[in-house]
Formats: sequence, structure tokens, C-alpha cells
Amino acid sequence: AGGDILVDPGLRAYDFGPERFYATSKAAHNTLCIGQDDFIGDSILKYMDKTEPYGGAIRYVDSLLAADGSLWHVMVGDDPLLGACKIQHSRVLLFQPGCWLIVLDSVQVDEEQIAEWNFHFAERWKSTGFDNKGASFKSDNAMLRLSKFSNSESSDIQAGLSIGSFSPVRGWRFSGGPIAIPNLYYREKLPAGSQQLRAHAFRIEQSGNNKDNCIYRAEIDRHEKGLSISVGLIESGLRRLISFDINCIFND
Repeated sequence: AGGDILVDPGLRAYDFGPERFYATSKAAHNTLCIGQDDFIGDSILKYMDKTEPYGGAIRYVDSLLAADGSLWHVMVGDDPLLGACKIQHSRVLLFQPGCWLIVLDSVQVDEEQIAEWNFHFAERWKSTGFDNKGASFKSDNAMLRLSKFSNSESSDIQAGLSIGSFSPVRGWRFSGGPIAIPNLYYREKLPAGSQQLRAHAFRIEQSGNNKDNCIYRAEIDRHEKGLSISVGLIESGLRRLISFDINCIFND
């Protein structure tokens, strides 16, 4: 499709106004916020005083073949900012160029917490609908579909979309000047104790290639030997899945 899909907020002038505070917050980035001190309005700079220098957060990079022979690129990292708050958060990125991006989060909290996932889309993407199960966007030459999946059911997921909002400041990109962009977010309560797996699967379709009766799906399976991901197409009842195993990623 060409062009950016997910973007960061850019750099705001070095002042202390709400725009600068927003641009340095975790909520302005494509990441996960957990707890009262991690939400919008709390600058990422506040963490720097209590977080030891950690270098790169990325600890695993590789490429792997799915069962169908397709090539996927894998990247794994840990969140040092949440780590400073005694919250375990690891993120896996699975990327098949031109087709899929899967963002998989493994989270474990000691007590029930409110978690918020934020995704910021380049201004070329226009929302065509969203709910607590997924979303869709379109540009001049492509469609983008998002499917959510997890290892546990949650009935209290709240979905929202902000575009150039001032109260609160959300949905902005600073690139030479403020540009309104879609900020999709999902908020839910995470239970204490057990490992929680949440994933967001983005599927890119060229305009003219998408069919109304096609549904792209992604599923997660946590089992005794590790973790399996399946992505694929459901078309007229026919299910074709691409499966691969990432058992060792969280333990490397």
C-alpha cells in the first residue's frame, strides 16, 4: 500500500504546555499504559528519574517461517518503564511485509489494574468503524483491518477514537505543525496474578482486492509447551490458517 500506518507523535517545541506534555506521554505512542501513573497527562519524562539507564529495550530479533513457508520478522522487547513499577510487560512484534502486523503483549500485574492500548494512525487513514473487537480504516489505495484476540475473555473493554481532540489532548502528530490523526484506544481491567495475553492483528489489503465475504482473523493459543499464533482468512466458510509457534520467545 505504501506510506506510514502507525506513527509516533513527533517532537513538540521545548516548552511546558499541554502539547509538549502530551507528546512525551506514553499515551501518545503506540504502546500500553497501565495504572494511574501511566496514563495520558503523565509525561514519559517523569519516569526518567526513577528508571535506570537500560539501553535498548529490544532483546530478541529474528526471522521465521510459518507452516505455509511465508517469511515473518520477529522482534521482542520489555517495557523498562513499567518494570520500574514492578509490572511485567513484554511485547512481540510479528511482521509479514505488505500483509500482516501482529502486536502481542504479555502482561502480569500484582493487583487489578486499568490498562489502555493506544494506536496512532497516519493522517491518510480514515476510520470506517470500530468496536471492542476490532476496527477498520481506509486510504486512497488500501484497506486496513484490525482484529483483537486474547487468552481470556473480558466483558468490560471500552473502545474509543479521538482525532485532533483538545480536551483531553489526543490524536495529534507534530511534524512541522500539529496534524490531526486518528488515535484508536482500548481500555479494560486486567486481573491480578495470571499472565494476560492481548494481541492486535493488522491486515493490509490493496484496494480492489478485498471482498465483502472475506474475514481476516488471528487467534492465540497458550498451551503447555508454549505459545502458538494462527492468522488466516475465512471466506465463504472456508478457513485457511497460517500457524507458527513462538514457544521460546518469552524465555530467551
